[in-house]
Amino acid sequence: MESFISSDVAQGMNYEPISKVNLKQSLFGAIETDEVSCKNYVIELSNVDNSDKCKFEVHGQNCICSEMKQIPSGSWLKEFKMHGIKLTDLENSTLKVEKEIKLLIGTDVADSTTALCWIQRDQNWGNFVQNRVREIGSLTSPTVWRHLPGALNAADLVSRGCSGEQLLQGKWWEGPSWLSDNEENWSKSEDDPDEGLVSSEKRKTIVTTTLTKSDENVDWRFIARRGRLTTVHSGNGTNFKGAERLLYALDSDGILSKASEEKIQWKFNPLSASWWGGWWEHLEQMTKEILRKILGRAALDYEELVTLLCDC
Repeated sequence: MESFISSDVAQGMNYEPISKVNLKQSLFGAIETDEVSCKNYVIELSNVDNSDKCKFEVHGQNCICSEMKQIPSGSWLKEFKMHGIKLTDLENSTLKVEKEIKLLIGTDVADSTTALCWIQRDQNWGNFVQNRVREIGSLTSPTVWRHLPGALNAADLVSRGCSGEQLLQGKWWEGPSWLSDNEENWSKSEDDPDEGLVSSEKRKTIVTTTLTKSDENVDWRFIARRGRLTTVHSGNGTNFKGAERLLYALDSDGILSKASEEKIQWKFNPLSASWWGGWWEHLEQMTKEILRKILGRAALDYEELVTLLCDC
């Protein structure tokens, strides 16, 4: 593998060429460019006290890949654009990218099994992780991601620290050794992800259930997930005879005792105060108007509607 430098950068740094060479380039072995003449430069790096020095040779070019027409496939185009690559017609003005080219950039690696699970699993994560996963998903497909042990990850070379000589001989210039091997022989991690860390970023959801004596702990599970409540407003159920019977069947003393321990104030909707009922209805009307503007004529299932309400 060869190293390149922009001709403009080389001229701006006043590098003197040491030789010239004619090169052809290909897009990962599939598309060849015309042969062009390149100037060779020698770049020397050293640390501040000049105790460590290294030299390496690079080819100067105006552009690494020749100008190519864009592919109409949106997902591939985004990925190519991210890497600064444009594609040309392969034969007879017919684009056959997926069949004709086995793209090396079509494989992305992560050295964190936890992050890999976040990317590959279609679940509701916390806001920060969900936004990052959505951003990655807009550029790549989750199916092309695979795990790479940290010791083999060339991107960690600088963070681990290295000398100039190690940098010269390092993977950043020629790529890791496994990259030139067949994909079937690439390192595969057998480590299972830490499900605790993976689940820690799951979006906390509200438990929906009919509160009966057998599942009175739903409220406390909700508190454990979302945090302690300070005030609970609810209808008193007297308008619904079935709900009224269930409420009387609950362990009211136990609920009140637990609420007192957690310093939770439970307020019922007093039917005798008309303004209070109107206040509830006013809030409901506001919510409906907002949803009507957002959804229009769209029809959502329950889970989609709950997700939308959480984002409002």
